[in-house]
Amino acid sequence: MVRDPRVSYDADSSLVNDYDNSTFDPQQVVLCFERIFWDPTANLFGHVGSTTASRGELFLFWNLYKAPVLLALVAGEAACVMENVSDDVIVGRCIAVLKGIFGNQVVPQPRESVVTRWRADPWARGSYSFVAVGSSGSDYDLLAAPVSPPHLVNQPPPQPRVFFAGEHTIRNYPATVHGAFLSGLREGGRIADQLCGSPYAPPTMTASVPPTTGITPTVNTGSSSTP
Repeated sequence: MVRDPRVSYDADSSLVNDYDNSTFDPQQVVLCFERIFWDPTANLFGHVGSTTASRGELFLFWNLYKAPVLLALVAGEAACVMENVSDDVIVGRCIAVLKGIFGNQVVPQPRESVVTRWRADPWARGSYSFVAVGSSGSDYDLLAAPVSPPHLVNQPPPQPRVFFAGEHTIRNYPATVHGAFLSGLREGGRIADQLCGSPYAPPTMTASVPPTTGITPTVNTGSSSTP
């Protein structure tokens, strides 16, 4: 991180703590097969672990591309445990789970596999955000708050210097790509407003007016007399 010497940082601040408490760390296991052996019309299918600790172990398989590719998710305590497990062991566990669902003779070995380790990535520190126990949507607003330099005595309030965007900063659309995109527009608007007085405003949709037919409608009042 590049730090502005004019901005104060506190390693024990609520901002840092909220970030650490709001990051979801699922591992993702991509399995590429020679053929599809699951229902190709299903977007996903699930698996329930036999113990509480294994509840998040390979609990969901995504059929993302309607191709012979599955994306398995590992979350919770299971994700923490599997951070220290080799890729071969994780892939082997995936195959065992799939054989338990579809049968031993149906599930082949994958021709290629990829295991992500987002928690171990120092630049990511997790996959995406979620509202943890004891948290609320307001935590997203806190993570989105710009940071300003210290306010000096007898000086006007300083303008923000550091701005934050990302899916973890937008409470209406967290954990989504479009949320990250919209948060970038939001922060771009803040900067434009601060520097140029031109905040970003999303385009508004105007109501469509049906075409006229050239015929003037008449209204029957039920009486031809006038007062």
